[in-house]
Amino acid sequence: MSATSGQQRNGGVTDALPGLARLAAGAWLRTASWGLGASVRVGGRVARAVVDPGSAGALAQELRSSLRDQARELLGVAELDERIKQLLAGAGGGTGDERRNGRSANAEALRVRGAELLREAADVEVQQREHPAYGRILSELAPDEGRILRLLVMEGAQPSVDVRASNLLGVSSQLVAAGLNMIGAQ
Repeated sequence: MSATSGQQRNGGVTDALPGLARLAAGAWLRTASWGLGASVRVGGRVARAVVDPGSAGALAQELRSSLRDQARELLGVAELDERIKQLLAGAGGGTGDERRNGRSANAEALRVRGAELLREAADVEVQQREHPAYGRILSELAPDEGRILRLLVMEGAQPSVDVRASNLLGVSSQLVAAGLNMIGAQ
């Protein structure tokens, strides 16, 4: 490396310092103003809660709800709940009033089916009939999927291999392909 290329590299860093300092100062200013505004808002709400016991309960409920929502979002449960709500709405899970009250037109039928299922599960003498979803599963299978299932039933579990490339020193490796098997060829 020549002395000129080192000086050019240092010159580039030195030239970028004022821009970086402006970015850092702007980020600090925005963070400080947000923190001050949030403190004022929270302080005002706490002061109102101290004066009015009714608003204290509302504040506690809102805090509890906010923490629960944040935890659900962090864990990915909020997205799952939204998907379930969409599926129930699309499946005709009752009118809006029935869903809000927790009473679906199908709720009683589901309870009866659940009780019957539990009764059958408790009886060890009952003859096992086909699974209720068996017909739907067969209607949704593609021919290739049927052949794969037949192979697994006849031949058993099939091995799979991860292909990795090692570096020159042999210390670590990089995944090239994961889960390769011979099911397609068979």
